[in-house]
Amino acid sequence: PKASPLYFRSQDVFFLGDYEHPITSISPLHDALLAFTPDRIWNITFGKEGMQLTLATHDMGCSSQHGAIPYKSGVLAAMNGGIYKITASASQTDELATERISTHIDDKFPVGFIQKAHLIHHYTDGEIWMRDPTDSTGTVWIWNTENGEWYRYGDINATSFFKGLGGFGFVTIFDILGNKKSDNTVDKSIQSLFWVK
Repeated sequence: PKASPLYFRSQDVFFLGDYEHPITSISPLHDALLAFTPDRIWNITFGKEGMQLTLATHDMGCSSQHGAIPYKSGVLAAMNGGIYKITASASQTDELATERISTHIDDKFPVGFIQKAHLIHHYTDGEIWMRDPTDSTGTVWIWNTENGEWYRYGDINATSFFKGLGGFGFVTIFDILGNKKSDNTVDKSIQSLFWVK
């Protein structure tokens, strides 16, 4: 990169991921970062000597760009056919422990849901909302973090979640048909905006 070495020292620049294993999601875990590919989890730590990369798993990962989020002192991730809680001790973040929290409902998820799921933590109600934005039925899955119960709602056509002002919301965005720009991109239009407190 053509960046100033004052900001990007060579020892702090790592190339992670490639065409076969692209980085899909990143989430903090204690003082480290977890970088997900569809089939791997990398642990990135920061010290006096610079950044260090450790391959934490080579047989599980997250395919969705919004499929891994911070949760309490760990990470929640949509991966390997289910929803997992990932934890580690603060002193050894490269030794991950995983717990599949969706075991009893995995067979209810539509085909392809885990690969495309967007997750968001609704702190006020203690819920994790999950949605595949390509699902035409508008199904939203909700995990109640207090009692461990799962809920499913339909006809919520959220293409994206967002946070703010102590709550969160979701938006439905559609292509404006027949309105291609000169660079062959398509204009997008916000169809609806919802706020959850």
